[in-house]
Amino acid sequence: MSESRPRSVRDAAVAGAWVGGGFGLVEGWGLCAQPPAPLPGRGAVVALLPALVLWLHCAAGAGGLSLAGLLAILFRRTPGLAGWFAIGAGLVAGGARLAALLAQSARPAAWMGGLEVLAVAGACGIAASALGPRLVLGPVGSRPLLLACALTAAALWGGIATSLRAGRIWGPGSLPRVEARDPATGPNVLLLTVDTLRADALGCYGNGGARTPHLDGLASRAVLFESAHAASPWTLASLSALFTSRFPSECGTGRTGEEEGRVLERFLLRRPPRSGEGGSLPGVLARAGYATEAQVTNVWCEARFGLDEGFARYRRLDRPGWMAHLRPLHLARLVRRLRSDPDGDPARARPVTDAAIASIDRLRDRRFFLWVHYLDPHLPYDAPGSSRPVPLSFLEDVRVGRVAPASALPRAREAYAEEVAYADREIGRLLAHLRAKDLERETLVVLTSDHGEEFGEHGGFEHGHSLHDEVLRVPLLLAFPGGRHAGRRVAPPVSLLDVAPTIRAVAGLPPDPGAEGASLLPLLEEGGAPAPRTAFSESLLYGEEAKSLRTERWRLILRHGEAEPLVLDYARDPAGERADRTEDPDVRGLRDRLLEWAGRMRGEAVRVEAHRTADPADAETERSLRALGYLR
Repeated sequence: MSESRPRSVRDAAVAGAWVGGGFGLVEGWGLCAQPPAPLPGRGAVVALLPALVLWLHCAAGAGGLSLAGLLAILFRRTPGLAGWFAIGAGLVAGGARLAALLAQSARPAAWMGGLEVLAVAGACGIAASALGPRLVLGPVGSRPLLLACALTAAALWGGIATSLRAGRIWGPGSLPRVEARDPATGPNVLLLTVDTLRADALGCYGNGGARTPHLDGLASRAVLFESAHAASPWTLASLSALFTSRFPSECGTGRTGEEEGRVLERFLLRRPPRSGEGGSLPGVLARAGYATEAQVTNVWCEARFGLDEGFARYRRLDRPGWMAHLRPLHLARLVRRLRSDPDGDPARARPVTDAAIASIDRLRDRRFFLWVHYLDPHLPYDAPGSSRPVPLSFLEDVRVGRVAPASALPRAREAYAEEVAYADREIGRLLAHLRAKDLERETLVVLTSDHGEEFGEHGGFEHGHSLHDEVLRVPLLLAFPGGRHAGRRVAPPVSLLDVAPTIRAVAGLPPDPGAEGASLLPLLEEGGAPAPRTAFSESLLYGEEAKSLRTERWRLILRHGEAEPLVLDYARDPAGERADRTEDPDVRGLRDRLLEWAGRMRGEAVRVEAHRTADPADAETERSLRALGYLR
């Protein structure tokens, strides 16, 4: 064999190593930039992973191109250097795609994987024709080896920095299945929260025009609470109260009564305090032996705001790292972004359901608590396939009076209904998967919302601006294992603060003595009339602070600085007729209760405010808030 032939194989191997190294470096950094999930005790593995990926790519490229060179020599046909690069790129991309298929539970479409491989190989071949000879021609000396070491060091440094920052790894389905240990005695718990979902948007709550067959089907085998109320009209405060069974003022998400205008800036500059050992519901369940995971969307679910407390794995899906868009194997996703495919957006319901299905598959051998938060139907109302989407700019137009609400709000309501129907389809797909895995009969499914949405009922639009039923009355469905209590409807008002005590009771855990809510199980027991119940809510996101209470007939709303509350009578009008009934003995008793509770909450808010820690939010959090219309 002539000297040129072994040299051509050697050059092919060096070229393959260069190509593999380049792809491995980008791939390793891409892994670090993916939405993270905790991996306790494996910091060294996380740190070495990018370097390992780099070396595997180098080895695959060198080996593959060497093999191709030998075959070419045997057939006496040796392609040019650009050809070697193109072949190497194809081998590297194909091998990496195979690794991705093995690591992820969701199999991508075959045509999508093929498109990615062809795109990578083609781009590399074109670039190699111009740059390749400058890199590998001439004697193979120390320069390629030194550069390979530098690339490895860069990837290793990226992995170490990332693991020290978060101790995390990538991907929704990349962790191994959680093995059973310290088994819990209660049922699985699947908590589904649907952002901005009004109760009357569902057919099971009396909306004859609703397109929600899957949620209505869930209601048919669940307990439906006809008058469930959120503790606050915006996401962070409401969900904090749900998980801790404490009011927003006690969680650090209330208001002290001294702020003027918006309170958002406070949350961008200072971190709310943790709930402590008394415990958020996920932490209590984790200590009882449950595997705890969360697949969530919405910037207010960002871990820095404290909702991740107690979760062993917490993933906010709509926060991809910017480096993820540079990964060669994500070219198809980049194309989808450029095409603005709403159904492929990580904030949309379909990717949330995909991630939740992966969690169920991973956790099915243990008792688990899985929280899934859907962002649909939050503004913008632009469900996939929507005939008349409503962009986020519509909110600003309403705020400054550029549109006439009387004519524009019906269109918004129609687009909102399409968003609800889209979320219903995806939740139906998740529930069908739970059933297919034979987990439905041993899982408590809880479905609710953080708040509703206004469409001009009392002159407002969106949420966070008032404490009326349209933003506080939310669906609450409890589907018990084995179909217990199926089809029951509970009329007395309840609060989302009752959800955590109820889940604790179903799981067989003792009640939290500091909880403001109470288990709902006594309402389902046969015999005996339930005691009158009152649901308290607080903390406007915009404008002045306000507090509210709701009974079966009345809602009282007390704004900060006012001596007398607004009284709404729901017995006379389902929409809440304003009533001058301050002399009514029942109303006066409720007024006194509201004033006493409001004073206690202001004291709690001031006390908790002193324990907030300085922690300015990053620029991405601010961009996310602007993208959802919270900041202008």
